[in-house]
Formats: sequence, structure tokens, C-alpha cells
Amino acid sequence: MGDIDTYFGWGELIGGISPYAWAFIGTGLAIGLSVLGAAWGIFITGSSLVGAAIKAPRIRSKNLISVIFCAQAGARRAA
Repeated sequence: MGDIDTYFGWGELIGGISPYAWAFIGTGLAIGLSVLGAAWGIFITGSSLVGAAIKAPRIRSKNLISVIFCAQAGARRAA
């Protein structure tokens, strides 16, 4: 029980974290936020296309499919 470290403040606690752990946290956040942003963009684009299709029925869902595939291709190239 005597091997437990005692931290006296937030700075000491954060300073005690391994730099490799910070790298893994940063990488995880970057990938996670990238996926979240892509999902949000597809959602916004899809909802606007569906709204346009309701207002003008000549717009079909094939436009939505092409936009999703283009977003996926762009995300793959960025990664």
C-alpha cells in the first residue's frame, strides 16, 4: 500500500502522465472528432437534400447517394 503516489495539484497530476499517453489520447481524439464531423456533414447534407426533394419532387434520392459516396471518398483520401 505504500506504493501509491500522492499528487498535490492538477499540474503535478497532469505532469505525471506519460507523453506516450498524451499521444494516444490526441490520436484518439483526432480520429474520433474526424468521424463525428464527417457524420455531421453527411447528416446535414442528407437532410437538406430530403427537404429539397419534398419541395421539388423531381430531385431523387440518387443525389443523396452520390453525395454520401463523394464524402466517403474524400474522407478516405484525407486519412
